[in-house]
Amino acid sequence: MINVLAYSAGRSDQDRWIPFLNSLKKDRSINLFLILASTHFDKKFGNSYKTFKKNSFKFKFRKFKSNNTLIENLFEEAKEFENIIKSKINYVILLGDRFEILNIAYLATIHNIPIIHIYGGAITTGAIDNQIRNSVSKLSHFHLVACSLYKERLIRMGEDSKRVKVIGINSLHEFILHRKSFSRKDIEKKINFSLKDRVAFVTIHPVTLYPDETKKILKSVFKVIVKLNLRVIFTYPNNDIGSNLIINEISQFCSKNYKDRIFIPMLKLDLFSSILNNINIVIGNSSCGIVECASFSLPVVNIGSRQNGKLIPKNVIISKTDYKNVLYSTNLGLSDKFKKTIKFMSNPYFKDKFDISKLIKTLNTNKSLLIKK
Repeated sequence: MINVLAYSAGRSDQDRWIPFLNSLKKDRSINLFLILASTHFDKKFGNSYKTFKKNSFKFKFRKFKSNNTLIENLFEEAKEFENIIKSKINYVILLGDRFEILNIAYLATIHNIPIIHIYGGAITTGAIDNQIRNSVSKLSHFHLVACSLYKERLIRMGEDSKRVKVIGINSLHEFILHRKSFSRKDIEKKINFSLKDRVAFVTIHPVTLYPDETKKILKSVFKVIVKLNLRVIFTYPNNDIGSNLIINEISQFCSKNYKDRIFIPMLKLDLFSSILNNINIVIGNSSCGIVECASFSLPVVNIGSRQNGKLIPKNVIISKTDYKNVLYSTNLGLSDKFKKTIKFMSNPYFKDKFDISKLIKTLNTNKSLLIKK
């Protein structure tokens, strides 16, 4: 039996985790342990642990106190890790670049457990994610990346090319599958919001390296929404430092016109996918605009520096943070001319389905995996 420990850092990575966890759960030769970070149990961010529970994944549950500090939550997660490794863990799998995963990568390193890192090699210049992602990559022993560009970056960082595999973004298969899960009327009933006229989907995350940029983005986006009379579905930001500012500002903005604006903490994949299939444009600085929206030929206005360095599909319009640029970019994205240019585009992040359980069984015969040059 191969014992594998997976760690999900928060709501933002849950959809991308599901295909990998399903693969591991189905393989009878693999015993899967799952730790969910404290944010998954935060009501404000949608109690996202329920997504994993619905999929019948068994995970360690430690009751997090609502008034815990960030450091206290990381300590609680470290204690979960310590309890689990009393059973011999053969591999630790980490995904993405949330700051919480560095905690688990560090613990796996000192306990001499091989790390498989999913979706390294990217760049996000406006956030601390870069330092986290690259640190975890240097601690890891095998890499599953989204595209060839990211593989090349890891190799330039000194990683062995034989330890890096391009797999695309596996969850895109699920997004495409569920794009018609709900009709327009079903969506409107579920979220209590009409999709008539022009509807924008907006997600703004904290720009952790440049806090003032977050304020500029919010100010510009609000002005553009009013100017163009857009109806808007806002979603919550990641639970980073600066998220409370975003939540408060958007809540106030929505309260001024609650009929045309809605603020949702979390969307399940099937509903999220169906919404993307029934709106006009995506605005903000989320990776969703860079990755998922290309599969819907959906115009995206990506604002500011947060996603700089990512492989950018042709449906994405890069905008500066000032009002004039955001307005111009939004008008361009809504234009029939632009929509025609992306109507038949392909998503560069879409690849064949990847079975991580097969990889693990192959790696399990490699006794030198822990030794890195």
